[in-house]
Amino acid sequence: MGNQLARIMPNVGGPREERRRLLSSVVHSVLLYGAPSWAHTLDLVPGNVRALNRAQRRVLLRCACAYRTVSEAATNVIASTPPADLLAREREAAFERRRSPAAAITGGNDPRSVIMEAWQERWSSGEKGSWTRRLIPDVRAWCARSHGLTTNFHLTQFLSGHGCFGQYLHRIRKADNPRCVDCLSPVDDAEHAFFVCDRWWRRRMELKAAIDGPFTPDTAVGKMLESRSNWTAVDRFVKEVLTTREAEERERQRQERLGS
Repeated sequence: MGNQLARIMPNVGGPREERRRLLSSVVHSVLLYGAPSWAHTLDLVPGNVRALNRAQRRVLLRCACAYRTVSEAATNVIASTPPADLLAREREAAFERRRSPAAAITGGNDPRSVIMEAWQERWSSGEKGSWTRRLIPDVRAWCARSHGLTTNFHLTQFLSGHGCFGQYLHRIRKADNPRCVDCLSPVDDAEHAFFVCDRWWRRRMELKAAIDGPFTPDTAVGKMLESRSNWTAVDRFVKEVLTTREAEERERQRQERLGS
């Protein structure tokens, strides 16, 4: 089912953000059906955890409009969705609380708080998704936001570091080198494209004025979470940078084909 839904949710076009969330919820309902009766087995068979989370990842990649190279850990964070194994344990804990009201009253944290804490610990100690972790160190603050509830194709490139960047294109063999074509910096990654490249210095200055503060990898998401206007300002800047890069990359590829 996850594969079928993924096919109808392309990164560009396809369902609107609200429908992507709805389709994602459908898959989670199937994945977690009967979770209170089997969640305890996840500790006994680690392979079940991997299989469950892999199935979830396929859908979240589409929900977040992410490239398939984005790690499982980063995909969950960008999509604001705890790993499926933790969601299963949350349902198990919630079921036990309903079955024993006295236990719910006398002690124990809320199941959602417990899994968010576990997810935060897993995220902070993980090795994959380092760029995303630098931008979004606190999954709880990210998931608790009241605006920008979903990301789009370009914002996800910004948050994941996987997109129209020389380093990434070189990695997937779509560019001969990882250099920036605008300023010839030897490494063109997401940090360079949005925070360093001289081509966009004027737009960065305008953005800093719009969000009334610094725009760095360590402050960007925090500023986005402060207000809807800040979120929109960063989103527009990211879209402008990437749509320009994508158009110019397509033209370079066209010229190469004509010359070959």
